[in-house]
Amino acid sequence: MRRWSRFPLCFALAASAALTQAAHAQTITLGSTKFTLSGRLYGFAGAASSQNPTYSGFEALRLYPSIDGSTDGGLQYGAMADVREDAATLPGQIRPGQFYTRRLYAYLGTRALGTIRLGTTDGASEIFQVGTFDGGPSMFSDGGWNGLAHYGMAPAANPAWPFASSRYYYATNKIVYLSPMWRHININLSYEPNIHGANLNDGGQYNVNSNSDYTDAGNIGQDMAARKNTFDVATRYARAFGDLALIGTASYVVSGKAEQHGPIQYQGPIQYQGPIRYQGLSFGDLGVSANYAGITLAGNLQHGKFNGVWQLTPQGAKDSTAYSLGVSYKIGAYAIGASFFNYTSPGLSPLATGTRSEDGVSVGGSYLVSTHVSLYANYLLGQRHQTGFDFTTGLGGSSSANNVHTQGVTLGGRVSW
Repeated sequence: MRRWSRFPLCFALAASAALTQAAHAQTITLGSTKFTLSGRLYGFAGAASSQNPTYSGFEALRLYPSIDGSTDGGLQYGAMADVREDAATLPGQIRPGQFYTRRLYAYLGTRALGTIRLGTTDGASEIFQVGTFDGGPSMFSDGGWNGLAHYGMAPAANPAWPFASSRYYYATNKIVYLSPMWRHININLSYEPNIHGANLNDGGQYNVNSNSDYTDAGNIGQDMAARKNTFDVATRYARAFGDLALIGTASYVVSGKAEQHGPIQYQGPIQYQGPIRYQGLSFGDLGVSANYAGITLAGNLQHGKFNGVWQLTPQGAKDSTAYSLGVSYKIGAYAIGASFFNYTSPGLSPLATGTRSEDGVSVGGSYLVSTHVSLYANYLLGQRHQTGFDFTTGLGGSSSANNVHTQGVTLGGRVSW
């Protein structure tokens, strides 16, 4: 068993999440069309340990302007934007105070035939995803390893989030079809032509040592292995048996082979000149969730040809496997829970000669102060290991930093309207 470094005796101060009187969502209705502006303001403070203890604070603003309407004939239409502003925490990330969009799409459809979305939006798998505890009814704090709390922790030690709710997947342009429900079953289909989004987000970009958000075209041009022509089909079965609610999901994702920007020259202890040959995505995902009397047990399993965060694998590399398990309990204004995920993959080294193992633990809870204000507490524990790969430099052929880990405690809050 690998030894974890000692966590320093420290505590985090509760974040000032602007706990003032929050306004209701601003809505204007003109005829059969509704215009809405809602939003969320997050804040937290935390303490983390990797090699050295760190203390951090983070604020984030989310705005969601939308329009929804229908015609006399039953045609439904609308559009939505997910506008964000984050306080940058690391070099190379979004500039402080910069606003950008994550989702930006329009939709058209009917109750009987279903809905079509066009734009930067969630894919079929993410819309149905269960078993990861980072969103939806099973979420018990800020989202764990796919939330905000880990932003103040050591980036090189943060385990990669491999599931469909990754920002590297939902921040790209797509065409999505959402079916109506037939006998407790829904079907979703989506097509993603490339990794570009409203801000040229680097969904699926190959970066050997970074999980940060790049939104400039320069990083897209330097991409080593961008997926293209990605098809995603997902189905969901949802049914209540008295007080027991069950959800089962299944999806399959396939993409074309990589766009080549080679020849690639990989500098490091191992010298290599490309081009490096990559294979397209090809993997399945299964999820299940059961809720009874406020208790949710859920899990998710993803297996096949994928790498990093919805990136591509070099030809000849082993398949990847990721799974998540957890439990949450909600009673009144309180929610508590714990989740764990494990991810084995070829790793992000261009040579991908080994196997990378990543683990993430999330334990926490939340308290709903009022309709608009909630507080949360979260503890995160993460580990990454790959023989011959230096996580701090992103170079292969090294015996240093092959095993990195981090842990931290975060207290924070959210105001929503």
